[in-house]
Amino acid sequence: MKKYVVIPLLLLVAVLAMQSCRKEIKVCTAKVEQVADSTTMTTHVGDYAISFDISKARFTHGAVMPGDSVRINYVGDLKERKAKALIVYLIPKPGNVVEVGYDAGKELLTKPMDPEDRRRLDEFVRNAGR
Repeated sequence: MKKYVVIPLLLLVAVLAMQSCRKEIKVCTAKVEQVADSTTMTTHVGDYAISFDISKARFTHGAVMPGDSVRINYVGDLKERKAKALIVYLIPKPGNVVEVGYDAGKELLTKPMDPEDRRRLDEFVRNAGR
């Protein structure tokens, strides 16, 4: 009977031991300062320059260039100023919004066709009808 109690306890201890050895994935946001040879990326996190190993990292939302803002999932410690990047998310820059208005009271002005453009358009229409 004691054997049946000991086996589940040993399995529980083994699972807990394996979980404690796993490295924790952390997340930070940074501004890219430099990307070198697709192996290292220097970023600014707050006031500190941190170097990330990106040799096996996965990039999402496009290529990363200096000056871009990124969110990095990494393993390691930022206090050492070095870490290994797992996933690098590019944070897109906000777009420009343009207010366009239509004034129905104004006449729409267009540039008149010159004779050469008019001739080519007429020729195109004749050839398209065949």
